[in-house]
Amino acid sequence: MSGLRVLVTAATSSLGRAFCQELYGDQLRVDHVFAVAHEEVVPYYFRDYHPDRFTYWSANLLKERALKDLFLAERFRRRGIDQIVHFGFLRTIKALRLSPADATEGTRRLLEFAQAAKVDHFVYASGCLVYRLRPWTSAVIDETAELDFDPGADAWIKSRVDTDMVCRTFMDQRAPRITVLRPGPIIGRNVTSHVSDLLDSYLVTRLAGYDPMMRPIHSTDVRRAIHRCLDARPHGVFNVAGPDIAPLSTFCRLNGRPQMTLPGPLLRPVNRLQRLFGLSACDLSTLPRWLMYPCVLDTTKLEEAVGHRSTHHIKFGEA
Repeated sequence: MSGLRVLVTAATSSLGRAFCQELYGDQLRVDHVFAVAHEEVVPYYFRDYHPDRFTYWSANLLKERALKDLFLAERFRRRGIDQIVHFGFLRTIKALRLSPADATEGTRRLLEFAQAAKVDHFVYASGCLVYRLRPWTSAVIDETAELDFDPGADAWIKSRVDTDMVCRTFMDQRAPRITVLRPGPIIGRNVTSHVSDLLDSYLVTRLAGYDPMMRPIHSTDVRRAIHRCLDARPHGVFNVAGPDIAPLSTFCRLNGRPQMTLPGPLLRPVNRLQRLFGLSACDLSTLPRWLMYPCVLDTTKLEEAVGHRSTHHIKFGEA
């Protein structure tokens, strides 16, 4: 075998599913896709895949026993998996109503097992929420910018930062090679992200007096960037973002949904009512910093390392 042999976690998430499908379709460069998710039944969209090129493995990788079963399994060893794409455990955490901190511990154990199994390359899809946004934050944020270690930060953000740091601690070791990708706000059909959830709300609410610049990225470009990293196997932390840079209000206008700017004391109860009635999945109860301060990522490092340049402009209503 000379092609890519990749294990993908969270394979039934929107990003994971589409990425597995793209890998499977790339018959010239991909030998085998090993998709792992906690759903017990093989999803309908994977059922027609040939077992010589695709394996679906049901497991809750937050449990150490499940990790042992996976990495010791004959099906895993026979496929010669040498790369892992980790989309994180936050979706599983929410589904099982566990603590966000469990996602960090789960990733640490996954890395330890990958290291013991002599996996050559590990890609972790982090996110721009790990950066600490403040009024004086640099207009363009590179990979050396300060992370959000604020003890008062939201538990989900704490988990993202801690998981990011766990991956970075493994970079000091000889193997595996670690690639941490920090995408801007991801936009795409059925994709969950802080900005995507806001724009999918029945009524899009913004904080009065603030209109932060941002650089979102289409989910297609995120998958393309990960695929490039599988080919080049870069070692380090890399920002990735789309070609469009504009204020939040511009993306709200392009989205076409009704929108309203509200002061903080009114924004919270309106958002709470929307979430209560299923009209929004975006939690603004803590008045998150991304709603106030700019987050424009510098992607120069990734462009130089793997040659990736995002090309998909944000056009709502497209897949």
